[in-house]
Amino acid sequence: MIQVGQEKKAKYWGSFSVSKVARLKKPVECQCEEIGIALFDPTIVKIKWETPPSEDKHELWFPYWITIGGKEKYGQFAPMIGEKALLELLQDAIEQDFFTKTFLKKLRGIIAKKLTKTISMKLEDYRKQLSDRRNIIRVGIGCVSAWHGIANLDDNMASALSRYRSFFKPAQLSLKHMALQQLANVFDRNPRAVSLPNLLSAVKNNPKLLAPYAKESDLQNLESKISDNEELVSQLMTFRNKRLSHYDSVISEDTSLLFGPVKQLFNDVGDMYSSLSQGHEKVITSFDFISRKGEEHASKVIEIMCEERDRARLRIKEANRRIGEGD
Repeated sequence: MIQVGQEKKAKYWGSFSVSKVARLKKPVECQCEEIGIALFDPTIVKIKWETPPSEDKHELWFPYWITIGGKEKYGQFAPMIGEKALLELLQDAIEQDFFTKTFLKKLRGIIAKKLTKTISMKLEDYRKQLSDRRNIIRVGIGCVSAWHGIANLDDNMASALSRYRSFFKPAQLSLKHMALQQLANVFDRNPRAVSLPNLLSAVKNNPKLLAPYAKESDLQNLESKISDNEELVSQLMTFRNKRLSHYDSVISEDTSLLFGPVKQLFNDVGDMYSSLSQGHEKVITSFDFISRKGEEHASKVIEIMCEERDRARLRIKEANRRIGEGD
């Protein structure tokens, strides 16, 4: 297997050294008709030429190995290409739909994370942003709870609210959009944003100051939770950027968002925030009260509207009775 620092020579292009090696965590197990199980172990190697063969440098090498019966063999004809050529090939492959949307979304998340600048933060700034983020999460959870409270209606409730549909329809839409806007903002990686990824980046840059009570495993778990939700977050960011901030005439991404996954992500956000607050000052933060009260108050409003409708029906019924009796 190839190692960093090795000196090698290409048959036609001359000598080079190995700078970096990207590997799989374990080889891919393949089933072959002729030999049974074989292990396929591809790599990407960054190399440095004594004399680059072209202006594109050809610094990316894709060697691979095949293991059959415990014997490892080097795969032949591994290409050596440069960044310009690789980028052009990837662009063409993406345009031709070589890859699934899931793959592209995960790739976008990895690239966004890599391009996010390391954030340095003073203690007082971190505390302020932690407090600001808590308040923003509260607003979002309150909105999503109220949105669900006046959206999840049976026929009896819907008929009561329909008497004032010119108010409740815009209110429901506004609550939904505010909830989605705040949830997208939680994961905004723009360096100016007060977001969980940026707070985590600041903590990782100075854990002793900003998270003295957090273990390394706590920060890793938080980072994993953010990564696990990357696909839904990507949809949220698309919806925020192309449907809320402004309305794009044409978009290729799916902007549909179901309440269930959104509500679950809000729950996860609460847990993620609590991890940061515990690591910073041993404070457990819960948003359950806000969620519970949001739905409870929405339910109470609907109950009042149903009672008001029923009283109106009784008044009409009584008036009709009196008319019929000639009063």
